[in-house]
Amino acid sequence: MRYFTSICFILLTISGYVHLSDGRHELFDRALQRHVKDGLVDYEAMAEEEDFKRYVGWVKNVNVDSFKSRTEEMAFWVNAYNAMAILGVIQNYPLEKVIDVEGFFDKNKHAVAGDKYTLDQIEKEILFKKFDEPRLHFLLVCAAKSCPNLPSEAYTGENIKNKMENVTRTFLNNSGKNRLDKEENVFYLSQIFNWYRKDFVTKKESVLDFIKPYLSEEKQEYLEQKEVTVEYLKYDWSLNEQQ
Repeated sequence: MRYFTSICFILLTISGYVHLSDGRHELFDRALQRHVKDGLVDYEAMAEEEDFKRYVGWVKNVNVDSFKSRTEEMAFWVNAYNAMAILGVIQNYPLEKVIDVEGFFDKNKHAVAGDKYTLDQIEKEILFKKFDEPRLHFLLVCAAKSCPNLPSEAYTGENIKNKMENVTRTFLNNSGKNRLDKEENVFYLSQIFNWYRKDFVTKKESVLDFIKPYLSEEKQEYLEQKEVTVEYLKYDWSLNEQQ
């Protein structure tokens, strides 16, 4: 049966699109578990990882019409973004910063779902056009140290909503990414909140209103009691690589 299933998958891949199954994310899941620790990637090992190679091969032929739910589709595109960012690093390795690679985000295209997309296109023209969800910013990992940490497991249609909540809390309470300075009464936020301000701020709510529910109780109480200003941290584009 396993042999038959493998042959069917190979034939589908060769002939064209393959249908989506959350089960195929297990390939990426295993690769992440083996080569990601504390949000940092062992890119040399990932480059040799067969499960990662197979996942990249699967991603390029997925039929997007076979998604069974919006969360399944969301999980696919988030995983695709993160996998293609890893692939982009591998293709240009060794490197110190992804921004040193010309066109890393806006020109270099990757084969995904029967077409070719840049990372910017996956982010802006697919994910943020299809889903009105600002917390997606905390799931997309651009291979830099100031990006959200890369999780050691893949997203699926079943887990992405809960994980989005947890990842958002983790990112906002990570003092290396977002830091509350009580002496200065300044909340130093990630540049993500500056670059994508329109995604987090409304006529009625400020960026602090957006982040407050995800902060620790101590920080929430502080924001309620004090007048806090917002400044933005310098973005560290250094590669999110294990040392």
